[in-house]
Amino acid sequence: MTYPVSLEMRESLAQHIVLGKMVAQHSYWDAERANIYTLNIIEVTAWLKGYQAQAEIGVITLGGTLENEAQISHPSLELLPWNEYVLFLKGNEQVVDNRAIRETRPNLIQALPCAAAQGALTKQSGRFHDLHHLAPAKEAGLLAKIEFLTSETALTPTGKKFQPRSGDTFPLSDWAQASTSKTAAITSFAPNPTNSGTIAPADFITINGSAFGAAAGTVFYTNANDGGATFTSSGVATDNLAWSATQIRNKPASNGGTGPININGTQTSAGNLTINYSHIDINSSFSSFAQTTRQRYNLADVNGTGSYQMLANAAFSANAPAVSAFTRATETWRCATGFTVNIGVPLSVAVTVANDNENTLLFDATLPNGVLGRATSRFLASANGACNQTNTVWWLNELDIQFKPNPPSAGTTWNFGPGGSAALQFDFESVALHELGHAHGLGHVISPGAVMHFAIANGIDIRGLSPNDIAGGLNKMAYSTGPYCFTPAAINAPITANMVGCILLPTNDLSLQGSKQSAANLLQWAQDQQQSPTGFYLERSTDGKHFKHLTFIPGQAPGNTETIYSHLDRELPSADQIYYRLRQHDQDGTQHLSNVVAIQSTSTETVQVYPNPVQQHLQLRGKTSLNGPATLQFINVNGQNLKT
Repeated sequence: MTYPVSLEMRESLAQHIVLGKMVAQHSYWDAERANIYTLNIIEVTAWLKGYQAQAEIGVITLGGTLENEAQISHPSLELLPWNEYVLFLKGNEQVVDNRAIRETRPNLIQALPCAAAQGALTKQSGRFHDLHHLAPAKEAGLLAKIEFLTSETALTPTGKKFQPRSGDTFPLSDWAQASTSKTAAITSFAPNPTNSGTIAPADFITINGSAFGAAAGTVFYTNANDGGATFTSSGVATDNLAWSATQIRNKPASNGGTGPININGTQTSAGNLTINYSHIDINSSFSSFAQTTRQRYNLADVNGTGSYQMLANAAFSANAPAVSAFTRATETWRCATGFTVNIGVPLSVAVTVANDNENTLLFDATLPNGVLGRATSRFLASANGACNQTNTVWWLNELDIQFKPNPPSAGTTWNFGPGGSAALQFDFESVALHELGHAHGLGHVISPGAVMHFAIANGIDIRGLSPNDIAGGLNKMAYSTGPYCFTPAAINAPITANMVGCILLPTNDLSLQGSKQSAANLLQWAQDQQQSPTGFYLERSTDGKHFKHLTFIPGQAPGNTETIYSHLDRELPSADQIYYRLRQHDQDGTQHLSNVVAIQSTSTETVQVYPNPVQQHLQLRGKTSLNGPATLQFINVNGQNLKT
């Protein structure tokens, strides 16, 4: 999560400032094999500070993918080939530089950005967009301001004075005018809303219109990583599933958020595509893919506990309010989705952010300016030959979370709670909840005030999860709890959903009924006219113990009569009996569980349990194909068998 860093501060930190575009990328391990980095080769248009007679410079960004290993850090700078940038860069890096390229190109400067993602201003629509700063700048005005700060003249690589340009020669040049003559080219798109970064066909969008071109191009999405200031795309050709002049089928980019979509930089939709949640994806050709292809990863039990155990450094462990705030954030996620992160016994040795098979939690003064907290996820993949392609198993192998020490920025302090934040405080629990969302597998969304929005302001507390946050987390848990195509040797088992001890209140007003309808199961329930829940999570199980998220149904505003809801489950798992329950999510964050309904796959009747709640006598009603004694199990809301 980030906070604003002024242009003046970034200029003072920078040894070089350049205008240019990215033309090549090379991912690599640093010399200690601690972290994966990517060296972005920048074709320099102009040197704005620290002139060098060189046509290229290298920018080092954190994260990348190498064969069956990957690393993703939030936040970090991401450079894309269709944009032009003004880059604020440190000096020639000698510690985490790309040694292989250093050997072949010893004169190439390899530099880290200043202030992480704020180290780049992105040019689109003829303007430069600065993270956290609302007003985009024209090239002439921006360069004049930088020249005033540096007292240096902008020069081309050949040493000539650079003259600011009035136009924009890059593919996104017409976005500023797209709302007029070119919007009619996109006539419709569906589904809307949808989710980004997934591999679920139901989330892929179909775009109808005209003049898209016969050859596959690029679908751009409103960029969730900057709150919608720019457009972005995955840059992965295989995200285009079908392309013709009149119709496109595309996988929404994981960093895409709610807003217009754009085709080839020239055609922008009149309406918005709504993104409910985003899953972080991995783009790789491992294993046996002909091209780089989007792949999802699983949360996994890598240590035998069914959860991720964090090891805190001494400074974090000694800060009891910080530990309490972080624990509250972990419990919020666990009780909403079952994703469990625990703080283990403090280490007596130094805790580092490195590829060391340890999940670390620390206060870290080396975090870049502008970064309140950072989650770094490290992934491994495996394939067994008979189970490759889309069923290659990627999993979260290691997790590191860093926070700025107190104070996080000049003039502010951390608020560790549990009370609310003052005007000049950043809320630690809110930032922890956000970084744990990334650890859970969620990307950014465009929704100011929501947990997974890319930034938070001082004086603001965001300690509750929205229905979309929960739905995204439950979906990740649904496939992470297995079974996998196969279980790699490095994994003990799929992750375990753990809600033991969470407060899930049964309710008298939520009665779920179900029946078999041909090849589908029909679920129905009613909402009292005085209720106004946020919505309902429908969960399904094949054993009556382990329930997985099936779908989310938004709540309706209260009316004069009760509201009837229904859902038809058409994609039934292979089981003799299928169990369902509802989880009602209220406006204040309270959750209530319904009764459990069991529907037999071979019967046309449902088994109903009543009354609910039960006091002395429990009754079962319905027809069954069983001919003889049956077994009755009493299972509580945490999946524990109370009596058989």
